[in-house]
Amino acid sequence: MLYANDIFKWADGTTERLLWTDGEIGYFINVLANKGIPMKKTISEYLLGIEEQRVIKVEQDPMARSYPEDKIPDNYKMVRSSAWEVIQELVSPQNEPEIYHRSTRGKLINQTAERHGVQRKTVYKYLRKYWQRGRTLNALLPDYFNSGANGKTRKAGEKKRGRPRKFKDSLGEGVNVTSRDIEKFMKALDKYYYAQKGYSPKEVYNLLLADFYSDDFRYNDQGVKLPVLKQVNNVPSLRQFLYWFDEKLDIERSLRSRKGDRNFELNERPILNSSAEEGLWATYKYQIDATIGDIYLRSAYNPNEIIGRPVIYFVIDVFSRMIVGYYVGLEGPSWIGMAMALANAMTDKVSFCAKYEKKITREEWACHFVPEALMCDRGEGESKSIETACHSLNIRIENAAPYRADWKGIVERYFRTTNEYIKRRVPGAVLPDFNTRMGQDYRLDAKLDLYDFNRLIIELILHYNNNNYMENYTRNTELIAEDVNPIPRELWNWSIKRSIPRVFDEKRIILSLMPRDTATVTADGIRFKKLLYTCEKAIREEWYLKANIKGSWKVNISYDPRNMNNLYIWNIGSSEFEICNLAPSQKNYYNQDLNELDYLFDLREYERTQLEQETRQSQSDLNAIVGHIIHEAKNKVPKTNKSKAAQVRNIRENRKNEKELNRKTEKFSLVPKEVKGTAEKSGSIDSIINLSPSKESIEKSYAFPKKLDLLKRKMRERKDGDK
Repeated sequence: MLYANDIFKWADGTTERLLWTDGEIGYFINVLANKGIPMKKTISEYLLGIEEQRVIKVEQDPMARSYPEDKIPDNYKMVRSSAWEVIQELVSPQNEPEIYHRSTRGKLINQTAERHGVQRKTVYKYLRKYWQRGRTLNALLPDYFNSGANGKTRKAGEKKRGRPRKFKDSLGEGVNVTSRDIEKFMKALDKYYYAQKGYSPKEVYNLLLADFYSDDFRYNDQGVKLPVLKQVNNVPSLRQFLYWFDEKLDIERSLRSRKGDRNFELNERPILNSSAEEGLWATYKYQIDATIGDIYLRSAYNPNEIIGRPVIYFVIDVFSRMIVGYYVGLEGPSWIGMAMALANAMTDKVSFCAKYEKKITREEWACHFVPEALMCDRGEGESKSIETACHSLNIRIENAAPYRADWKGIVERYFRTTNEYIKRRVPGAVLPDFNTRMGQDYRLDAKLDLYDFNRLIIELILHYNNNNYMENYTRNTELIAEDVNPIPRELWNWSIKRSIPRVFDEKRIILSLMPRDTATVTADGIRFKKLLYTCEKAIREEWYLKANIKGSWKVNISYDPRNMNNLYIWNIGSSEFEICNLAPSQKNYYNQDLNELDYLFDLREYERTQLEQETRQSQSDLNAIVGHIIHEAKNKVPKTNKSKAAQVRNIRENRKNEKELNRKTEKFSLVPKEVKGTAEKSGSIDSIINLSPSKESIEKSYAFPKKLDLLKRKMRERKDGDK
């Protein structure tokens, strides 16, 4: 099957994206054309081309670009938002396929251009970028993302920059803003704007002039000291100040400092959207939620240990009630658990089920599409981690209001159904009398581990998706006319054939959902969370040598906190990424999760702190002892009248004499000390040996031969050898 967003490359190099299809015809756009418009083609043409190998389906989208949300400048986001506001209605499913028809597209674009006050060619430009680059919000980012001196202030020359003043002949041309002026601006922001007094930017500007741009002071009739401001031609204008105000303003800090942290967290922190509208078709909206399973599990590694109750995430399609993904594990409720469930919802289920010894056909669980919207809790839905994922995958987030679990009623209802089934049948389930006096401790009945529980959940999901007849489901007239049963799988398949579900490659989905951060390139390696990593690109481009010479720098990375073996460096503006591995010196940290590593490093720091006092005391003792030894040595050296030359003249002879004396004390001896002392007193070894046979034979055996006897013995041995 062909899906929206699929990329196809023909033998002549033409690369096209499928925008919409009804199974027979489709609208495609050349992703590389400067003035491309959607083209109507038959799906059979592409299927035949694939069969004859004249066209291939490209797995990795060549137009995909990664832009971490926190790295996108605010003015680029404004450009993106403005463009999206213009075309949002045009690209909505309600206008498909009319927006692709030549006969109806012009009318729709004319209406949009008139409504938003823009030119038709501007609307075409926005549509073309959106269609060619994957139909995501980030496709509308300006093309000059990497151009110019991004983030760098241009050096001011003598000539006045910017638009000339209207009355420059009388007021003067004005001045360029220098680095010293910017320092003054920042001081004024710290002093006046980031305060709870509520000064406006214009009021801050007036206070800035009084503090930093006055020539003198004067006193009024009441004796109040008043600053005399410099002439208007010699100070930055209000427009210049407002430009740098927007450039340097820390919005979150200003809201927190002016209104308080509590008010910011409750009312000011932005959320992407909030809506309770129901799903219009399959994949239009997913609901996701987490709960703690009413069952105790055992460890898969040590069955004697009980590990507690699992976290369960379900992702359900609102229109069809199809369970499109899930996660069972020990993560969360948190962004990691939610990311695992979303990744499962948007990727292939056949290979996933195979991991749990369950063989299924693609038709039994044909859910691997990216939703238009996602309804979730405010906790995960407001996390910073979700922002990049949403913009990368173009998912609209809708957050349920506090205490309004009914907004996610579909997934909540399935939680109840699942827990009720578990309680009735599965050992280790939590029953009503749990923890009451004389009640049974059901934790001891636990038999399943996480692997077993995943197998059980997969069976429950497959049964629900393929067999659950929903009596309370309200079918529309089309469903009734075509006799579509209110079973999740039938509703899903009916809708998928009439909609254009979106797909992305699995790597992009997973990387978009991973937590993001920055790592530091140093001379020792790529440092992150006190760990060192390396990659082929770093070695090939000599990053470590450059860091040693020029200093360290930051790189954007994704990581999985459950296993810190790898980092993934994003190439900004590209779909490529670099895989980093733990450096060989970090082998002790293989297969460790971030929590374990944080604990290990904290423990090491604690132990170091505990030993610090002992170390300091020991060092102090050492210094004192060494000083004492040196002092005693100095006192032992007598004063002499010898010249310097005389003192160093006989060093070699002195060394020889000292060595002879040292030999007497350094020589090896295995004789016990008490025996050794007796022998020394008697002057002979004879006095300490008392063995049989007689003393005379012992003396003879231990006596050294005379030189003449030794010579004769050698001659006899040589003669015997000749024989």
